Amino acid sequence: MQTMTSLAFLYVILPAAMAFFLLCPPVWRQGALLAVSLGFFLMVQPSTFPLLLACLATDRLILALIYRYDHSEALRKGCVAASVIKNLLVMLVMEALFQMNRLVEAPWGLRIYALSSLSCVLEAYRGQIPRERSTLSYLLYCSFFPRLEAGPLLPYRDFAPQLEYLNPTLTEIGAGFGVYLQGAVKAGVLGQSLQVTYDALRAFPPEDVTVAGTWCTVLILALAVYYRLSGLSEMARGVGQMMGISLPKNFYFPYQSQGVTDFFQRFNISVSAFIRNNVYRPLQTEEDSVFADCLNLILWGVLMGLWFGLRINYMLWGAYLALFLILEKHVFSHMEDKIPPLFMRIYTLCVILSSFTIFGGASPRASAATIASMFSFQRLELYNDRLVYLLSSNWLLLVVSLLFATSAVSLVMSFLRRILPRFSALLTTAVNAALLVVFTIFTIRV
Repeated sequence: MQTMTSLAFLYVILPAAMAFFLLCPPVWRQGALLAVSLGFFLMVQPSTFPLLLACLATDRLILALIYRYDHSEALRKGCVAASVIKNLLVMLVMEALFQMNRLVEAPWGLRIYALSSLSCVLEAYRGQIPRERSTLSYLLYCSFFPRLEAGPLLPYRDFAPQLEYLNPTLTEIGAGFGVYLQGAVKAGVLGQSLQVTYDALRAFPPEDVTVAGTWCTVLILALAVYYRLSGLSEMARGVGQMMGISLPKNFYFPYQSQGVTDFFQRFNISVSAFIRNNVYRPLQTEEDSVFADCLNLILWGVLMGLWFGLRINYMLWGAYLALFLILEKHVFSHMEDKIPPLFMRIYTLCVILSSFTIFGGASPRASAATIASMFSFQRLELYNDRLVYLLSSNWLLLVVSLLFATSAVSLVMSFLRRILPRFSALLTTAVNAALLVVFTIFTIRV
């Protein structure tokens, strides 16, 4: 699903959606957003649209039963169990059909819907939201169109109150469009270019595989995943801001983390929080042994991997990172304050990069072969002319990608906003205009 990073979305779909939204009276804007969201889903995933409607109706009925029979704990638990089973089955079955080439589109939209709807049901069961009688706000929460490609997820209790006053100012619309453009360049330019470079490295024949080339392949994959997902999340945040809805930040410079625990608080933040709040904490008790907590942390990691798809390597990627969560929590927790931050960052970066040998492998055996190639100094050449040519042809892409994966530029811009607010505002406008030109030209050429 590439709709959000297309010129059609930028120049046709988004302006039309904004015009329809703003021309409606404020009291009708929830309905207008729902119509746009369902229409967007029908356009990008037509084969699964009937299933979406059926699932929405089913979970809305489950919500009504939870509120109506609040005196029957057994019935309420049964409703929650039905929602959990139904939503998990929807995600797993649709992903399996996609893996078997029975679906044309990856079921990302249904995945976001299922987790959002399940979150709403769990919040209702726990009494974290008031008795919900607005079907409109529930439907919009599940299907809000900017979130359908990569999130971010957020609790219903944080989303619903914002629907009461959907009247964004011109300043908010302009700022939101700037965030959207930044995300578009991250996902549609940097992420896509890195993916092309990664595919080119993977296409090297066996005789051209080198140690340095294998390390570069893993590094570029890590950057491509980051820019693709963080870009899509920022695009969603930008469009949401343009419509008066605040969505949470989903990535915060994860490759600067100081520990794997910190990494999970910076990478796919909303998904990690969803798993922590709805899986890890409910399974945790005061009497839990260290062994039980270790199993719980491994489950957390596996579920983080399953977010990317139904593949054994994704689950192994999450389980591998969970092993370091266990070490940091139960073995080295007393040492964290004594370790220099620079060393923690180097350690974390090594762990994360090594994990992407698992993430990018077609199978565990392929990942093992990649790891072997990374350290086969006697069997393989360190580098060759083909690798040097590919990297030199993409040097600007690699430098820019490495730079913007750090907080350096963000810190400079924050400093300018404090010291020179007017100049910062003009610079931001100029940068956004440049991003619009870059994104347009790049997308036309592609």
